[in-house]
Amino acid sequence: MEYIALVATDLNQNKELSSLLITQSLFFPAIGEIFTFSDTSFYPESCNLVTKNSSTQARLESLERLLDQSKLNHFLFTNWDSSIINQASWEAKYLDIDFLSTPLWIEHNAYLAGSDNFCLTSRKFIQSAIHILKNKDVNFLNRDWGNLTILKLEKEFFRKGIKFSPYKFNKKFCYESGSIKMDCFGFSSSANFPLFLDQDKLIAHANQIISRQNNPETLLSYLKNCVETNKLELFKASVQNFSQKPNLQNAVRHELARNPESELLNVIKFFN
Repeated sequence: MEYIALVATDLNQNKELSSLLITQSLFFPAIGEIFTFSDTSFYPESCNLVTKNSSTQARLESLERLLDQSKLNHFLFTNWDSSIINQASWEAKYLDIDFLSTPLWIEHNAYLAGSDNFCLTSRKFIQSAIHILKNKDVNFLNRDWGNLTILKLEKEFFRKGIKFSPYKFNKKFCYESGSIKMDCFGFSSSANFPLFLDQDKLIAHANQIISRQNNPETLLSYLKNCVETNKLELFKASVQNFSQKPNLQNAVRHELARNPESELLNVIKFFN
């Protein structure tokens, strides 16, 4: 089995949830090295590639250090809300691709790899990304270099011989939304925590899940998944102290604006 490196990113002050997800991913025996992109070292036996912020410049500098320090040719990037969930779904042919991630629908009616929250890249892809992005105006760039490569720089990567994954690989590689696929290799998005992780492991991190998720749609999906998977203790832990959780309050306002008959606020009040 060819080894790959796990590269986990977290610039948040509280990194306990990230540590939990790194541990989850390490059940996969092909992980040969562990790196973190963070302001401080936080996971045992990992090599921390210090970065102070998420700017493109900081990201490129960290990637250069990664290539210098790693002996491997493939890298699995994860975030605070993504992890390997099913090692049996790994396929060796994934290593024939330079960039593999979640499905992304783009304008010319094709699915390609999208977000870098959970993605597998080759060393060749990272080298190409560094070379291409270094020559771009900072105003051209955004934080999500997964979407960036497809939507803005596709032709430049193709000229360098970069292979992006076909849609059938995207769907099996990583679950993010849509009809639930329990046989995916990994998942992305905090909304999906209740689908793939044990309630007992998540309860201790319920407040952090709420505080770190600014997108009301994602937060509402997370609460819905808590209920639909019968993780009611996790739901209760997540909505308690409602008055001290601005992200949760914003999600409830969002829900009531689109559905005035929603019982969500009443349910939350019941547990407070």
